[in-house]
Amino acid sequence: RRSHTSLEPFAQLEFSPLRGFTLLPGVRMTHSDVWGTHVTPRVAARAQVAPRVTLRASYGDGFRAPDFKELFLFFQNTNAGYAVQGNPLLQPEHSRNAMLGIEWATAGGYVRGQLFQNTFADFIETQIVSAPNEAPVYEYQNRDRGWTRGAEFETGANLVASGRLRGELGASLLRTRDERSGLELLGWPSRSARIGVQAVLPLALRSSVTLVHTGRTPMQRDDSTGAVQSWRDAFTRVDLRVARTLPVSGLEFALGADNLFDRRPREWAGFTGRHVYTTLTYTLPGLR
Repeated sequence: RRSHTSLEPFAQLEFSPLRGFTLLPGVRMTHSDVWGTHVTPRVAARAQVAPRVTLRASYGDGFRAPDFKELFLFFQNTNAGYAVQGNPLLQPEHSRNAMLGIEWATAGGYVRGQLFQNTFADFIETQIVSAPNEAPVYEYQNRDRGWTRGAEFETGANLVASGRLRGELGASLLRTRDERSGLELLGWPSRSARIGVQAVLPLALRSSVTLVHTGRTPMQRDDSTGAVQSWRDAFTRVDLRVARTLPVSGLEFALGADNLFDRRPREWAGFTGRHVYTTLTYTLPGLR
């Protein structure tokens, strides 16, 4: 049995010093009983440069805490002959993050793009810890400095004038570097994409179908040359969700399935099969 307790007070202020220009400074303090305390400031800005065009920018310090899996996981794939184990001594990744984006939007649709750069220290990466002649065992470890940078694109639009059918498309490109070795980081896919359709159906049903693609991902290096010698397969899944507002005001019931067709790619640690779920949500009248 494992436990992890954290506390995260934060404060932010939104104000407009000029018409059409908004600033949003903020700061967050995070305390964990596993890895200590960190303070992360950030400032974001939004400018309406034309009736349908918005510019956004942000800059700030940050960190990514090791998640429960990275701290405590033990996963063994007997068919593939390898294991992955957590590391309770992990420290958070520290980062500085910059983003610049532009959006064009109307009542019926939008197009959005952004560029980003993140510099990391102590980033978390899987490393092989077993002896050369033994079955491979990977462990999450803090590594030296590095960076990620890339671009994201999203668009969405009503496919019929009534808005009862809507489509969305998103894609991202990513480049990474470990500054110590000059090589790409392990565990980061260079390409990902999604395509989704939302529809309003009879009987007050709302449904969504989303195709999610995660590209081929480097997973293991050669100990002598540093070249990537093991890759995680690209993985495309279909997610389905159907929801209905119930007669009781504010209640909504939903039924969904992630990875509807139960695809199980090689070299993916943990459960990747079909995940079926239900939710019952209540929204307070003043928050609708």
